[in-house]
Amino acid sequence: PTGNPLRKALAELHSLHPDQVILGNGSDDLLNLCARCFSGPEQAIGVATPGYSLYPVLASLQGAPVVEVPFEPDFSLPADAIAACPANLFYLTTPNAPSGVCFPNETLASVLQRFPGLFVADEAYADFAPHDATPLLAAHPRLLVTRTLSKSYSLAGLRIGYALGSPELIAIL
Repeated sequence: PTGNPLRKALAELHSLHPDQVILGNGSDDLLNLCARCFSGPEQAIGVATPGYSLYPVLASLQGAPVVEVPFEPDFSLPADAIAACPANLFYLTTPNAPSGVCFPNETLASVLQRFPGLFVADEAYADFAPHDATPLLAAHPRLLVTRTLSKSYSLAGLRIGYALGSPELIAIL
């Protein structure tokens, strides 16, 4: 029930400790868990738009307001707008769907230094990108990176998702 063998393997894959890994029934389950733990009628969810259509649904299930932060016309990340977002939780698909744009870790780090809430880098397509946000985990305890085995591993029917974060954040989830 704890998934310890898989958590250990995923931790080794990402050069982390098993207490930095949580498993879910697909990554959507973990995105939902974040909304349940970190949002509500008084705690907004921020989303970069356009983005994954599930995020507003998760907000509605918690009665949480949604704060939309539109991408720049060239789909670059609006770092200042995200950092100033009055949400308690912010979801960002990276690489972004539908544009496919991958955001530099330097830009993400700039946002993480200024955004006071939980920042979720939804990396369902990370294996198709030139880099990912996992190197930022050591310096940013409010970062959670979600992944799935549905895309690049072609295991959608197994519903295996996982998230990487600080041991304290994983313990809360």
